[in-house]
Amino acid sequence: MNVGLGAETGLLAVTPIIVDGLPTLKLDRPTTRQHGGVELGLYDPNAPDATETLALLEYLAGLGATKEDLTEFRNELPGLASVLKLRSGRDLLTLDETVARSGLSEDLVLRINRAAGFPDPEPGARSFSERQADLLATFASAERVFGRDAIIQLTRVLGSATERIAEAVVSAFLINVQAPIVAEREDPLAIARANTAAADLIPLMMALIDEMLRSHLIAARRTFRGTLDGDDAASGACGPGSGARRV
Repeated sequence: MNVGLGAETGLLAVTPIIVDGLPTLKLDRPTTRQHGGVELGLYDPNAPDATETLALLEYLAGLGATKEDLTEFRNELPGLASVLKLRSGRDLLTLDETVARSGLSEDLVLRINRAAGFPDPEPGARSFSERQADLLATFASAERVFGRDAIIQLTRVLGSATERIAEAVVSAFLINVQAPIVAEREDPLAIARANTAAADLIPLMMALIDEMLRSHLIAARRTFRGTLDGDDAASGACGPGSGARRV
């Protein structure tokens, strides 16, 4: 009796067996039925690269790849390994569901999404993660502090900055990691494993960004404070009634 979820989800299946008279569990590797390679036209057991393709599909299935994932990334399967690691949750929401979950208006959700650098979703498309919707729900708190226009502008800055970081990371991976693998021997499984290893470093990168941002905020505060104090001195203004804005 197989009690795992592999046949439906691509995860490793668990089979109860008896070893030396004692009950134990055996982990089954995903089969072609589980990862759907043959059904999806991704795996031909008679192809020259059948062994490599099967190994890649089994690896991706072990990471939790669904048939939908394999179909969407059929032309870049090794890269799917990083996507499976990077995406925040598997359940994606439509725009209407995101609006309902966040408590914001549709216009505001779209405005924030555009400011972050993303296109409007197609009607009915599941483009937002639950985490994104929950973060959108905090918009009102930020708006009370900074105001709506300022938050939208800050979102543009964050979107632009993170896009540049993402492009730099991907470029570094392609040049310094994937290219040498391809040059030596184009091994899809090796590329997929490298994608996983790179994605596993993201928490460290996020911690570095957090620390660097905090340090830059402190430095920026000192810079702006010095500029404002200099302006006050130049204009002869002083004291709480000078009208200077403190940061």
